[in-house]
Amino acid sequence: MSGGGPGAIVCGFSDLAAGLGGLAWELGGRGGLVLNGNEVQKAEVGIWPEGEGVRLEMHTKGAEVEATLVPSPGTVELRALGGAEPPGGALEAAICTATIRSRGWGRTLQCPGHLSRWAADPLGGAGRFRHLAVEAAERSVLLLCSLGAPGDESHGEEEAAAWLLEPEGGAVAFGEALLSTQYDEAGRQTRAGLELWPEGEEQTARAAATRAAGTRLGGTEPADPGMTAALLRFSTEGAEGLGSYLIWRG
Repeated sequence: MSGGGPGAIVCGFSDLAAGLGGLAWELGGRGGLVLNGNEVQKAEVGIWPEGEGVRLEMHTKGAEVEATLVPSPGTVELRALGGAEPPGGALEAAICTATIRSRGWGRTLQCPGHLSRWAADPLGGAGRFRHLAVEAAERSVLLLCSLGAPGDESHGEEEAAAWLLEPEGGAVAFGEALLSTQYDEAGRQTRAGLELWPEGEEQTARAAATRAAGTRLGGTEPADPGMTAALLRFSTEGAEGLGSYLIWRG
């Protein structure tokens, strides 16, 4: 992505079997979450570009984590169907290899990661913006972005686009992306469901859709206006993985 520094970044890493995960963002402010064992904690985060990837420092009450995310094999510029810009503007994304270090572990871990990076601030003029990244089968990642205008009240009024990021470096845009979200009384996202339709498939051929469902592990408290972030345990066509779900409200 040419020009100055990125307008926004969302990135994360996960090893759900080891109970490890993280999410960091520079999007309407800076923040992060760390999953350690069965607990998700809010983290203070530093984010620095490093080559095509990023370096993170994440501090919680119980952990200090350093992570380096390297795109493998590289970033890809995402386009919506027909070559249009994605919701929020020009976006590049990548599956990453994450190298994780933490005080007290006495060892270095490697696990899958993901990176989304915008050329300009995707929140300009938005009433709501969503970013959802889900670890799927065979190191692939499902990625969804949606943008709502001020005054929009539901998912159905938002412009949405979704992609399958392939471990070989490619990306496939879905023809239609349907996102459902359940909230608790405090307004935190507790469950999320995806139905992603290939381009050109008839809606009646329901077996063609890729489906994913996630349940909240933990996250931030709602802020209005501001960012609400959550890590979720997802099942995608039988594959278990970690998902991250950001909702920004203007």
